[in-house]
Amino acid sequence: MSVGLIDVHSHHYPDSYLDACRREDSGFTHYYREDGRLVVLQDGGVALAVPQPLPPLEHRLQLMDDAGVDIQVLSVSAPNMFRFPEEIRIPLTRDLNDEFSDLAGGSSGRLRAFVSLPLPNVDAALEELDRALALPHVSGVAVCSNIDRINLDDERFSPIWEELSRRGATVFCHPTVACCTEGLREYAMSLAMGFMADTMFASHTPAHSSASRESAGSSPIWAGRSPSSSRATTTITASSRKTASTSTGRPPR
Repeated sequence: MSVGLIDVHSHHYPDSYLDACRREDSGFTHYYREDGRLVVLQDGGVALAVPQPLPPLEHRLQLMDDAGVDIQVLSVSAPNMFRFPEEIRIPLTRDLNDEFSDLAGGSSGRLRAFVSLPLPNVDAALEELDRALALPHVSGVAVCSNIDRINLDDERFSPIWEELSRRGATVFCHPTVACCTEGLREYAMSLAMGFMADTMFASHTPAHSSASRESAGSSPIWAGRSPSSSRATTTITASSRKTASTSTGRPPR
């Protein structure tokens, strides 16, 4: 059977993940927008804005059909797992990876998953990498453009990149809150501008040269996102047209 459009930039946020983000000891703060979205802040900058409640699986599949998407590869985007205290991060990562595998398994072949890793604990991440890549319906690993303010080419992460390279694994890198949020905390600028800049920095790290990235450069996307940032808006829907045109800043047709 031939496969058409595959959307590798699509996210899902289980209740267990959002509950963890709302915990007082999570390392994050949060608030609710007037439209009901949960906004998660890291170091005072917007890391995530997600509808509440999330649409059901049937709604996602219908949007995929409407957009002509055959398969979506789901992942947890920023802020991912890295800021959580270790006693939350390690078991939560394992549970989320299992849930994503199960969700994909119930989609009649329409969904796949990028699993998360409990970095910056490298030993725990290697253990989960070995376990999670063996789960059904897993297509690779998701990381962010920095690991809780540590650059991806930090030598501490070398064992992770070496193991991923040895396996020939696909790595999806998503932007996250920059290492410094000074000047980016107002108007959701950490998300609208900081994400793109941090992705550009990550794309130039030698350890990351073989990973899939949301964008290889930032300027074209800044041009498309600047107007919306002034209204502190973000588009995080159950599914949207995330084709190659998004990397040039052109709006979906």
